Amino acid sequence: MGTLSLSEQAPRFAEKIGFIPVVVAEFQRRLPDGDIKTCGALRHLNVACCNTCHTLYPHGMMKLVDLADGSKAWVCHYVEWAVCPERYASLQDWLRNSPTGQMLSDVSCNDNGPVN
Repeated sequence: MGTLSLSEQAPRFAEKIGFIPVVVAEFQRRLPDGDIKTCGALRHLNVACCNTCHTLYPHGMMKLVDLADGSKAWVCHYVEWAVCPERYASLQDWLRNSPTGQMLSDVSCNDNGPVN
């Protein structure tokens, strides 16, 4: 999984640096105090992470989910769907049955789902 370069020689350096406070503020707003697991702690699910969630929009696309053991995890879409399969089923239903979902499905969805 890639990360955004913060080298001063990198294109758009100032834009990337300026974006950090936005991301940090959103994390502080959305995440509770205490221990929070991440996708890496759930590797046993054999799910590849969503690069878009992790590198481009972590502050907007990643989700805080409740795990069966009572703990919380901050995860990308693919791991969320493995942990909460009912959410994946709901998404698939929406993709099949709504005009917008059908259009998006035609453009970007993988019928095999998020599992490796």
